[in-house]
Amino acid sequence: MLTGLLDADEGVRSRALGGLHHVVHHQNTLYTATPPAALYVAGILGEARALWSLEKNPHSFPGPMRAELLGWLGSVANEADDEAATTSRRFGFPPEDYPPFVEVCRIRPQLFRATSVFMDDPDIHVREAAVSACIPAAGRPSPPPPPSRLGPSLAGRFGRKCTLVVPRAVHRGPDGLG
Repeated sequence: MLTGLLDADEGVRSRALGGLHHVVHHQNTLYTATPPAALYVAGILGEARALWSLEKNPHSFPGPMRAELLGWLGSVANEADDEAATTSRRFGFPPEDYPPFVEVCRIRPQLFRATSVFMDDPDIHVREAAVSACIPAAGRPSPPPPPSRLGPSLAGRFGRKCTLVVPRAVHRGPDGLG
């Protein structure tokens, strides 16, 4: 399935992306296949073929496949953040006992490095997807992205208010306070 992401046929690429969304990471669930798939996706972000198109639906990210892949990586990282851990514990499931959660936490710094490269991409859709992916990928234990890199991208898309709010959220501590 993963190699289909780099196939020359748009339909094959689109089905492979669908597999990522519906088999490897579906409805906020991390599976044992999710972390290695995330590392593969992070590894192909820089490929020229990641700029190829996909079949679009109403839930698709605009822009090339790279924007979709960045969105998927952000979704994976988001399921291993402090908020997800708190929710899991509240329902009696310690996340540290769930290997896919632990593994995604371990690779989050790699996901941040792979996604942050595209925060200055010339394609606005890729840039927006990169910023969206970097926020959850920057969660602890990896260092947060410098606000100076996030601010201009967010300001251009969401306005000044968001630029002032999001970097503070990225810097919050484990107690939720900035």
